[in-house]
Amino acid sequence: MKTPILFFIKSLLIFFLGLSFLPASAQYKFDSKPFKKSFEKAKKAYDDYDYATILDLEADLLKFSEPKKDTLTAFVYSMLGESYDVEGDPMKAYAYYKKEYALRQSIQDKSEYNYGGLLFNLAFYAMGLGDYQESERLFLELAEEDKKTYGNKSEEYARTVKNLADLYKSMGRYKDSETTLRKLMREIDRDNPNYPSIVTNLAILYTATGEYSKSERTFEQALELLENSVGSASLDYVVALSSLSYLYQSAGRYSEAEETLTTANSILNRLQGENEQVKSLIYNYTGTVKFRMGLYDDAVDYFTQALKIDSTLYGTESPLYAYSLDALGSVYNYMGNHAQSIEAYEEASRIIGDAMGTESFDYSYTQANLALAYINDGQLEKALSTMTEVLATDKAVLGEGHPDYANSVHNMGNLQFKRENYSEADKYYSESLRIRKRALGTTHPKYAETTNKLAILKWAQKDSKGAEAFYKETFDNFFTQINGYFPILSEDEKATFYYTKLRTAFEEFNSFAIDRFKDNPALIGDMYNIQLATKGLILYATNKVRESILNSGDTVVINKYQDWISQKEKIAKLYSSNDEELDIRNRKIDSLSSIANALERELSTASAAFSNTFVKKDYTWQNVRDKLKPGEAAVEIIRFREFKPDSSGIFTDNIYYAALVVRNDTKDNPDLVIIRNGNQMEDRYLANYRNAIRYKIEEDFSYGLFWKPIANKLEGVKKVYLSPDGAFNQISIYTLRNPDTGNYTLDEIEIQVVTNTKDLVEERKVSAFQTKDGKAVLIGYPNYNKGAFEDIKAEEAIASSVVADAAEGGADSRGVRGTRGTRGTRGSRGTDGEEAVSRGLTRGASRGLPRGIRGNLNRYINSDDLLALLPGTKVEVEKINALYTSSKTSSEIVIGDNAIETSLKDVRYPRTLHVATHGFFLEDPKPEEAIDTKYIENPLLKSGLVFAGANSFLATGEMTEDDGILTAYEAMNLNLDGTELVVLSACETGLGEVQNGEGVYGLQRAFRVAGAKSMIMSMWTVDDDATQELMTHFYENWLKTGDKHASFINAQKSLKEKYPEPYFWGAFIMVGE
Repeated sequence: MKTPILFFIKSLLIFFLGLSFLPASAQYKFDSKPFKKSFEKAKKAYDDYDYATILDLEADLLKFSEPKKDTLTAFVYSMLGESYDVEGDPMKAYAYYKKEYALRQSIQDKSEYNYGGLLFNLAFYAMGLGDYQESERLFLELAEEDKKTYGNKSEEYARTVKNLADLYKSMGRYKDSETTLRKLMREIDRDNPNYPSIVTNLAILYTATGEYSKSERTFEQALELLENSVGSASLDYVVALSSLSYLYQSAGRYSEAEETLTTANSILNRLQGENEQVKSLIYNYTGTVKFRMGLYDDAVDYFTQALKIDSTLYGTESPLYAYSLDALGSVYNYMGNHAQSIEAYEEASRIIGDAMGTESFDYSYTQANLALAYINDGQLEKALSTMTEVLATDKAVLGEGHPDYANSVHNMGNLQFKRENYSEADKYYSESLRIRKRALGTTHPKYAETTNKLAILKWAQKDSKGAEAFYKETFDNFFTQINGYFPILSEDEKATFYYTKLRTAFEEFNSFAIDRFKDNPALIGDMYNIQLATKGLILYATNKVRESILNSGDTVVINKYQDWISQKEKIAKLYSSNDEELDIRNRKIDSLSSIANALERELSTASAAFSNTFVKKDYTWQNVRDKLKPGEAAVEIIRFREFKPDSSGIFTDNIYYAALVVRNDTKDNPDLVIIRNGNQMEDRYLANYRNAIRYKIEEDFSYGLFWKPIANKLEGVKKVYLSPDGAFNQISIYTLRNPDTGNYTLDEIEIQVVTNTKDLVEERKVSAFQTKDGKAVLIGYPNYNKGAFEDIKAEEAIASSVVADAAEGGADSRGVRGTRGTRGTRGSRGTDGEEAVSRGLTRGASRGLPRGIRGNLNRYINSDDLLALLPGTKVEVEKINALYTSSKTSSEIVIGDNAIETSLKDVRYPRTLHVATHGFFLEDPKPEEAIDTKYIENPLLKSGLVFAGANSFLATGEMTEDDGILTAYEAMNLNLDGTELVVLSACETGLGEVQNGEGVYGLQRAFRVAGAKSMIMSMWTVDDDATQELMTHFYENWLKTGDKHASFINAQKSLKEKYPEPYFWGAFIMVGE
């Protein structure tokens, strides 16, 4: 949406602090003593910065001076303009500056200081108020004046041209802005005081164009220049840091934005002088970051602090104050504090209306927000009245073809849909769609916003064909966005983009397909295809690819990769832009896409990592079917919330599961199994299953719930490729007992778990040096006390604890939390339900530990102990190492102090990786603790493995590269391309967070993305003896036969003969090939 002009002015003020272009004092002749008295009083007030007194004298000053039409009159206009400027009335300020300009033109008074200052003030206000052509004319005139007076290498000339470039950026003339800045950098010397800020503005420009990589590199240059010229403890440096934070914010890198603002504020607090305008800007930026992260209480605090500063600087009747108030209203709106939100919006609207008029865009902008608050509060008739005014204003100010007018029309459609006036909703949505198609094109995100709403509306109207058509348009647009945006986004940015912009539409379509499939069974095929395309969608190891290419030493490939990223950033920006005519934008997209595609083909040939990550094909259920042999089936499990199209569309609290079954002989569409009691499945029934396993109770109920409805569709099938989701990730299917036969599924059907059934079709390239001759790396028995925690008393305390546990039956409590369990067990998972990990720190080239994870883990383990040492894991890896030695296969064992986090990160392409240690999984927040948030916490930060030194981190909080905690986020970027097998012999490492559409979103998927072909991982508390026996059987068979899957099943069956309870033989699952 168009930025309100007053926010623009407020932000722009920061960059011109200390630039006062005011008329110099002069001797004037006065016609009367009253005039002389009023003028001298006003002049003294002006010298004392007492602007209120000047405005009190306004009538007298004008009465005596206006008839004169001389330089004295011009000075009066100048004083009044500046007074209204400072007092926060931009419209009156601009009016007086224009009067001064016209008068000086007529009397031909261009005294260099007065006239230059006037030109700047006029150009500045014309820019802020949207009169861009006039602002450009004035800046060009001022540049010529400065060039003649001071020369083209002067500070004055540089400052003016820099502002001209900023104007071009505001106009969307990005190329002109870049050309102007670069030309200026060539004209002036590098020691010109403006040079660092010019580079800063260039970085800001690249943020605006969406070229985030280039922007970040340019910011690095700007900050270095500023540090060398004015120092890091300077206002210019603080302003540059604030602008860098906006880059991070724009890219969805909220943690880095937050940290940058914290640094900026820390520096600002140490500076001398009046810096309140900059502090207000930092508080507003920080409030916005907190808001986008879903930390609404923090956002309220920062916006409230900004408001206090604004009230002092501008007064509570200033539109600048009102804009901050409007931002605060938005936070309250998202918090559900509708009364406070409405109060803030109403006050902001009143102030802006009084200052700028009710026909202004700023007033309309705030009124639109107020209407949304009315809707959320259920005051639909008030909302209708307000939105009707907004539409009329936007139509008059912007015109019917403007994209921002289309936004208001779309919002009116939402309101009418909410009022269940379907015909009116259809009218407004259709009008919005026509405008957006004509102005923005069908690939713009705003176009999909409207087609998505029309799909829901048609569904509500029982027009299934219409709904299908609009869903198709929506998803075509979404996948264009995915192809355009995802390659340039980090892992965090992809999660934010997907969850905030795309996921809900994909999820609601599942309810539509279930609701209407009897009329059109092909919808189930569409549902399957969407799941193939979106499950695991946000899991690209982009950091790993970037590091692989940048560290390759191949300058040709490196340059091509950086060029490709630059092209993709430009394309992504154009997709969501409305700054140019549609046909021009489309031609640019076509041209850039052609260049990017050519680079992509060359990079795919040069880099296997690039090819595997970025070159994606579209697969369908028919592709999966064609890979199945007779007697085989593929099953995609999909977890989704129930969605109803009523009242503009709403998700209910009901959870559904759909199992889509494709067989070798499926013809028309996959078979559908729908399970509607997902809430009970994830709560009571899953707890019942776990308790039966834990207490070794024979039960038949779980089979009927989880597997029988699917088994009924598998008659004659001997092998199933199963892609689980939600609660199905939390169980081991082989442990379900069929009450009709008395057999476990282990004995009835072969089940191969995969992370996505498209894995049956998709081929991965492996670099030539990633051969099958890699060695086995075995990591176990980490010394968790390594480091600061490793002192004599701590050792004695831990030794005593271990001895006591052994005596009580807890010799090897591998779980990271909970009761000690029976003799020989490795602990059990806690049931406290820990708070969410909030945000991460940047550590090295990859994401490290999120702040807050230490507290979460400390709560997750017993309060009186830290992590217990695991002597059983030492025996485990030594036995496996002996098997490799006897088979004359190369292996490496890493234990004790050497079993640090880096020991795993440094591993390169092993054939086998076996890790025996504590695992952790931090549960979802409880429903009452959760909030609807635009910031998406990365679930890959909620699970991981524990290595040497972890207790030192947990005890002291000291964070290092080897703090002992490896998150799934970090695991995703390990160098495991071509690795045959990863074994995670740790409690519950297979339990990824239950997250819609992403399947196993813990270590399971992370290691798969890292390159592992197959994984074996535990699902619950693990028994030492049983684990060692299972692993021995498995490795013996695999090293002999080379068949991983058959060897694993045979090992489970062999162990089952000795230990009949699933607790012993069913704890591990194999995932992948």
